[in-house]
Amino acid sequence: MTTPVIRRQPEVTERKRRVRLDGLLEVMTAFAEFFRREFPTVIHSDFRDLVPDARTIVRGSHPFGVALTEKGLYVVDAGYNSVHKIDLRTGRVRTLTTFAPLPNPAPFGPPFTDAVPDSIRPFRDELLVTFLSGFPFAPGAARIISVDAKTGRRGRSSTT
Repeated sequence: MTTPVIRRQPEVTERKRRVRLDGLLEVMTAFAEFFRREFPTVIHSDFRDLVPDARTIVRGSHPFGVALTEKGLYVVDAGYNSVHKIDLRTGRVRTLTTFAPLPNPAPFGPPFTDAVPDSIRPFRDELLVTFLSGFPFAPGAARIISVDAKTGRRGRSSTT
């Protein structure tokens, strides 16, 4: 009988961690500089951090995903449960669509849960928006919905 060989994982030293972080920071800085140079009006777009909300007293903005197309920049906001479209020439932000709370299927927790859109991808003339679900994170509640990029009308939906 042979004895299994256990190989040690290479140690991640502080120096390696710093190099990885520096590399990521360099990429993010380069992207930010490109974006600032190419789309200066977007940098000054008005994304309000907090808005009054009757159900939660106040609701915070959590922009999670972005999709850049020739027609504009689309941002999904997990806090506002919405998709915003930003005009690249003017920096004007408009809400393309919002997503209503969902009934909570679990026998515990609040009666409704937030939709929580967390990613967006262009697909033909549509935007595919993926969703987590809010607490209690029920199995099968995550989904994908198509949104018309011009009108904001929601189309096909699938659960994961």
